[in-house]
Amino acid sequence: MTAPAEVFEGERSRLTGLAYRMTGSHHDADDIVQEAWIRFERYHTTVEVPPAWLTTTVTRLSIDRIRRISTERARYVGPWLPEPAAIGPTPEAMVDTADSLTLAFLIMLDRLSPLERAAFVLVDVFGEPYASVSATLGRSGPACRQLVHRARTRMRSARESSLRPLDDAHLEGLVAALVGDDPDAVLALLAPDVVLTSDGGPHRRAARRPVVGRHRVSRFLVNLSRRDPESVVTRGDVNHGACLYIRSTAGSMIVTGALRHDQIASLTLLLNPVKIEGADTRRPMW
Repeated sequence: MTAPAEVFEGERSRLTGLAYRMTGSHHDADDIVQEAWIRFERYHTTVEVPPAWLTTTVTRLSIDRIRRISTERARYVGPWLPEPAAIGPTPEAMVDTADSLTLAFLIMLDRLSPLERAAFVLVDVFGEPYASVSATLGRSGPACRQLVHRARTRMRSARESSLRPLDDAHLEGLVAALVGDDPDAVLALLAPDVVLTSDGGPHRRAARRPVVGRHRVSRFLVNLSRRDPESVVTRGDVNHGACLYIRSTAGSMIVTGALRHDQIASLTLLLNPVKIEGADTRRPMW
């Protein structure tokens, strides 16, 4: 008989990926998976199908966590963005689900209700059959199909913007334009309706509302780059997209974004130290 710890470790990566997509938080995902392990260790002798039991447990814990933090989000200072995560090379069997780990995808997921989010992630990302999803969520088959249908409609609407993760070429072009103090070059890289969202939370000063439009975003970036010319900038990757790690006397920042039609359509600035702590050293997760 396989030891419970061995069974659980075989599922850990998948469970962490599920909890991370559900909550948008690596900290919460780790806590949820740890709680699932405690429960599995206690009840494993009564569990007939461990993967299904663990999926149900992690999904329900994630839904509970989302509902609990809804009041925290209401008090959150400024915009909320998902925690970035360093994600290693995607196994061939998981390539089809890689785009569900981009920050743009996680931001879209955050607009769904907890049940819509769970049903959509289980069916469309992890390929769970509706019968399993029905048992996990405690809803009828038709109700689960309706949840997935509503989620797909909302996600499809957002995906029609044709966003793809920021790449090295555009990132390097943006850095060169800012270092060269060339506002016109910055403008040329940005889409007319570009949106910049910064998340500092209660710990760092950041724009309290998204900055919208090519000229406003360009001005914001140029002023930001002039504020601390001695910043240390290094190249990195988070959530399958190129990013910059910027370290200055004011603190650290992760800058990433998304492209549309070869222009930068969105930029995200992660300043909240709780969210960016260790983002470049976190273990791979699918």
